[in-house]
Amino acid sequence: MITWWLEKGIDGLRLDAVNYLSKAPGLPDGDPTNSPVGIERFGHGPRIHEYLRGLYDDAFSAYDVVIVAEMAGTTVEMAREYLGENGDGLDMIFQFEHMGVDIGPGGRWGLDEWGEWDLRELKEITTRWQKGLEDSGWNALYLGNHDQPRIVSRFGDENYREESATLLATFL
Repeated sequence: MITWWLEKGIDGLRLDAVNYLSKAPGLPDGDPTNSPVGIERFGHGPRIHEYLRGLYDDAFSAYDVVIVAEMAGTTVEMAREYLGENGDGLDMIFQFEHMGVDIGPGGRWGLDEWGEWDLRELKEITTRWQKGLEDSGWNALYLGNHDQPRIVSRFGDENYREESATLLATFL
């Protein structure tokens, strides 16, 4: 299917949740206290690098395309292993660390605690990712998507919607 799209002349692909592609052999039960349950069994699984490198070698390397990978739970160090021709051949990582700056102790669904965040923390996370990948590949810059609340509602000030939107757009 991937080659079929590449042959059609597309400019790139976004691989959604691709770091969950490889599962632990035997599909053992996961730790019920983790969220999501079993993440330690399927997040960045035992054959993920083999699978991604195979996709690059067998398909992506023959085309002039950009490959973006959504990979929750990825660190800068892990991202370097996935990016570039010396890694697994991916061009860009779509990670979520910065999207956790306003999540309270109750987690992303603890709505009573949601919404407080520190600009310094956002700056530290963004800088670490940008500097950490500057020689390896791209880090996707975003503040919202189909899985997240609206940007201005989340990171802006409702009393200054236009000014907040302008500031956030400038940041990006």
